Amino acid sequence: MGSIPNTYTILADSGAQISRRVRKVQYGDGYTMRALDGLNNVIKSWDVTFTQGTSGDMWELEQIILNDMGIVPTLWQAPDENVPSRWMIENYRKTIRAGMIVEISVNFTRYYG
Repeated sequence: MGSIPNTYTILADSGAQISRRVRKVQYGDGYTMRALDGLNNVIKSWDVTFTQGTSGDMWELEQIILNDMGIVPTLWQAPDENVPSRWMIENYRKTIRAGMIVEISVNFTRYYG
């Protein structure tokens, strides 16, 4: 399991999406019953864009993502948390801006396994 250090700059338009997993049953008379689905029913994900500089600077981050992506969780500290926790990365996007500035956009989804 890799760990993403807090040395990379996160762009300001990065943000979290939080939802809850709920089981829902609707009966014929219009009555709806809802119950939380499981112990870890809060689903939290972050769309984050990292930028630090040239492709040489971002190579380490890209290697961490490639080694863990879709297989094992990655340790990462979300901007609104005090300690690193486990997150799954399913894919990422690499963008090269003018001046060979590299940005890596990642979707982190909280992992409870």
